[in-house]
Amino acid sequence: MKIYENEFMIINLINQDQTLELLWKPKTASMTTSDFKAALYVYACFAIEYHTPRLLVHIHEFGFRDAMSDALTEWRNQHIFPKYNGAGVIKFAFLGHKEQLPPQDPPQTDLANFQTRFFSDRLELENWFNIED
Repeated sequence: MKIYENEFMIINLINQDQTLELLWKPKTASMTTSDFKAALYVYACFAIEYHTPRLLVHIHEFGFRDAMSDALTEWRNQHIFPKYNGAGVIKFAFLGHKEQLPPQDPPQTDLANFQTRFFSDRLELENWFNIED
C-alpha cells in the first residue's frame, strides 16, 4: 500500500505492515543534501508511525552521490538511527544491482539496534527478512 510519494521517492507499507519499503526514483540524481536529509527524515517518521520491524530501501534508481559522505553518515547516525531504534526496527536491507553494492555488509554499530545487509537478490532478501532472530 502506497503511503507517500514525492519527486524523489515512493514509500510503501508491505507484508501485513511488517516492512516499510522505500523506492528511490531517478530524480535523486538532482537531489541536494537538504533533500536527502528530508527524505530520510520522512522515511524514519513513517517507520515510527507504523512500527515496522523491517526496512527495505531499493537503490536501483538512486543517483544522489553524496549519500555516504562522512558528514551525512554522522548526521544519519545522530538523527535517523535513533528514530529507527525507537520504531522497533530489527532488520534493514538495501536492494540493488550487484555492482551498486559494497562487497560486504556494514559492520554492526552500537548506534543501531538493528541488523543491516545488502542484497542483489530479492528472494534472498525475503528469506532473511522471514528468519526470526
